[in-house]
Amino acid sequence: MTKSIWASAGALALAFLTTQGAMAQDAKPVRGGILNYGVAGGPHTLDCHAGNSFAVTHHLGPHYSTLMKTDNRNYPNTIGDLAKSWTISPDHLTYTFKLHDNVKFHDGTALTSEDVRASFQRIIDPPAGVVSAWRSMYADLKSVEAPDKDTVVFKMSAPNSGMLSIFGSPWACIYSAAKLKEDPKYPEKTVMGTGPFQLVEHVSGSHWTGKRFDGYFRPGLPYLDGFKAIALSSTALINALAGGQIDAEFRGVTPADQQRIQASRGANIRFEQAEGMGLFMVSFNTKVKPYDDIRVRRALTLAVDRWGGIEPMSRISTLKYVSSFQRPGAPDALPKAQLEKLPGFGRDIKAARAEARRLLAEAGVPNLKFTLINRGPDMPYAPFALYLIDQWRQIGVTVDQQVVDTANWAQRRTSGNFSVIVDVTGDWGEDPSFVMARFLSSDTSFNNPTGFSDPKIEQLFQAQKLEFDPAKRTQAVNVLENYIVEQIFTMPVFRTVRLLPFATKVQNYPVVPVHNWLGDVSEIWLKP
Repeated sequence: MTKSIWASAGALALAFLTTQGAMAQDAKPVRGGILNYGVAGGPHTLDCHAGNSFAVTHHLGPHYSTLMKTDNRNYPNTIGDLAKSWTISPDHLTYTFKLHDNVKFHDGTALTSEDVRASFQRIIDPPAGVVSAWRSMYADLKSVEAPDKDTVVFKMSAPNSGMLSIFGSPWACIYSAAKLKEDPKYPEKTVMGTGPFQLVEHVSGSHWTGKRFDGYFRPGLPYLDGFKAIALSSTALINALAGGQIDAEFRGVTPADQQRIQASRGANIRFEQAEGMGLFMVSFNTKVKPYDDIRVRRALTLAVDRWGGIEPMSRISTLKYVSSFQRPGAPDALPKAQLEKLPGFGRDIKAARAEARRLLAEAGVPNLKFTLINRGPDMPYAPFALYLIDQWRQIGVTVDQQVVDTANWAQRRTSGNFSVIVDVTGDWGEDPSFVMARFLSSDTSFNNPTGFSDPKIEQLFQAQKLEFDPAKRTQAVNVLENYIVEQIFTMPVFRTVRLLPFATKVQNYPVVPVHNWLGDVSEIWLKP
């Protein structure tokens, strides 16, 4: 019963739409117009396979197709994109996909199964000099075959119950096999896919424009004539929304920003929300003393009052939910009653802090001092870190904060140049086979930065991946998540809310928890 209530709360948050937003789904689409939207930052790469940031997909997404994709209208189900049908062998070791007919690249050439084969081969076995950020996610793939121009066959070395979702990754853009043969690195320089929009112009630091691709394989789409993505700082983006210079932003704004924009735009703006995938955490370098001692890590997580802190945090930031590693409303999320039994998630903060002080004394560090490395963007990194520092102060721990820019933060995180660091994840989907993969010591692309290694985590991860019965898999995932939380090499704290602003003329965009991909821009239309 508890799980039902907990899941229902997440479902309600996900399903919430304003009346205007809900009505937009039933209105008759209108063709034409240019959508202007803001993006806080430019893409660090033009190659989907090397990307790992919303700034990449919010620019590249409209230009590419993927084999499968997440169904925004029935989230988090997976549906076909280039795939019109598929079959899975009884042993779950062979996936056979039939492709849509008459799919064309933006240069007019026809897409065949060889393009899909070559694109996936590039991800799982990148040529020299090609970056594949998601290689390990496809580690169970043994081979990719193209027996005829309309069929792609994937052979697995081991079953993976999350594989269909993994095929729907927004980073698995399909490229031209002919162009890859000429130059495996061409996607780093040329944006040319089979998506609903062709690239018109990219001016770094300024804007990115696309126009309707008339050869798009889905009849009648896209509705828009084109789009313009405008690169803006966080402050400039809010100013542009308030002033009406842009029509939308697809990552999310804070409640304070919402009030300001609403006051300025009135009936010309609406806001829609969902639980977010952004999970704010703290990671410990377990190769550095005293963080190799679980008593110290346990004390630091016990000191943080999650339930008492989330309400005030939600008023000043985009942090709105107490959360473990999976989103509370996700299909395999921990039941709330089970979550509250884990270290740091209990309701009795007085008892938890007494235990924290005892553990620090027992570990020989009753007056612990350290520097917390934090990432430069103010929201929500700054309020999150300040809250943590105040919480730790209440058990006698002194913390200095060192704020660094994103590049420095990423470098320090991946190199292990930290003792304690503010960490964050923003997964592109819900399946535990990739949500939980970042905690594997063997998984370099998802980058567990803590240095913590435990073969039991690997064993439990494999167990859930091999389970295809939904109820049994949920149970296996819960066991895995419980165990990881109890080891406290990374401590989850708060999860974000997605609060998206849309000019009232922007219609037909379902809001889901994920901000790391743009969604289906082909179905957006503008009300005259």
